[in-house]
Amino acid sequence: LYLNEKCTINDLQNKYFPKTNNIILNGFHVKDKNRIIKEKDSLIFFNNEKINENIYKQILACRHSEKKQKILLKSHIGIAGLGGLGSHAAISLARLGIGQLTLADFDNVDATNIHRQAYFLKHIGMKKTDALNDLINNINPFVQTKYWDIKVNSNNAFEIFEKCHIIIEAFDKPQEKAMLIKALS
Repeated sequence: LYLNEKCTINDLQNKYFPKTNNIILNGFHVKDKNRIIKEKDSLIFFNNEKINENIYKQILACRHSEKKQKILLKSHIGIAGLGGLGSHAAISLARLGIGQLTLADFDNVDATNIHRQAYFLKHIGMKKTDALNDLINNINPFVQTKYWDIKVNSNNAFEIFEKCHIIIEAFDKPQEKAMLIKALS
C-alpha cells in the first residue's frame, strides 16, 4: 500500500476501511484519527462484531511484537487448582494470548470465596472448570483449552500435565503442593 507523506489515519480509513469501527495503532487504540501515518507504524482496522482469530493475533502481536506472540502461541501452560491464584492466572494467560491451557480442579465455585477468585456471582455452584471455560471463552475464544474436572493426585498428575511446558501450582494445602512436585519430578 503506497501512502503519501501527509496521509492520516482518517484518510486511510475513509479510502480503504470505511466500515470499520476500531483502529489499533502500534498496539494502542487510536484516539486521534488526524495523526499522520509514519513509515514503521502498525495499523489494524476492524469491526467489533467481526473479530476473528487472525485479527485477534494481530492485535496481540502489535502490542508485544510478532516474535514474542509466536512464542506465546506455541506455549502450553498447565494450572493445578483454579481458586484465587489459579483462576486469575488462567485469565491473565488467556488475555496474553497463550496458545494452550490445561486447567485442573475438582471443586465448585463457592460464595465464600467469590471475593478472591476471578468468578462472578452467576458462577456460584458451578464447577470451577465450567465457570473458567465461560470466562476464557469471553476473553479469548481462540486459546486451546483442556479442562480436567478431577482432583489432581499422584496417580493422575503426570497424565494431566505431561504435555505442558510450564505448570502453575495453585493448591491451597502444603501437602497437595508437595504431592504435585513429587508426582511430576
